[in-house]
Amino acid sequence: MVILAAKKSGFPKTSQERYLTGLTALNIPSPEGTGDWHFSETFEGAAGRPPGPYELAGDGLLNTRSLLGDAGIFDARERLEPYRLEMPPGPIYAADHYRAIADMVLTAIVAGQSFERSIILDDWLPETDEQMRLQRLLEIAKPSLASDQWRRIDLWISH
Repeated sequence: MVILAAKKSGFPKTSQERYLTGLTALNIPSPEGTGDWHFSETFEGAAGRPPGPYELAGDGLLNTRSLLGDAGIFDARERLEPYRLEMPPGPIYAADHYRAIADMVLTAIVAGQSFERSIILDDWLPETDEQMRLQRLLEIAKPSLASDQWRRIDLWISH
């Protein structure tokens, strides 16, 4: 008889204010097929490396709740449970793929950093309707951004 051991991931405790985002969230499987494809490396570890590091809103990436509210933040436990990861009790809050990308873009914009060549939309959201959905999400933050910041986002997403 073969007994499968639960895989450990060292998950951090999350909340709606401190949720998984960025590349970490992009590696959570999505029913839409969007995102990245490095689940094992991110959540199970690879080549003797432990899982993580985990990107959390407010810890490495800007907490964008003041710009985007709760849009795109969800409990990812149900999507992660089939992988038998060791998770803390309660919800595992994460950004959906659109929010994860928006968080990365807004973190760079607010910090005055370049993102246009490092965040390639076609890699994670290859369909036009997916990119439009991201644009609609980013438009929520538009009133809080300087006009030159929004122009950079608008130009980036239109390419």
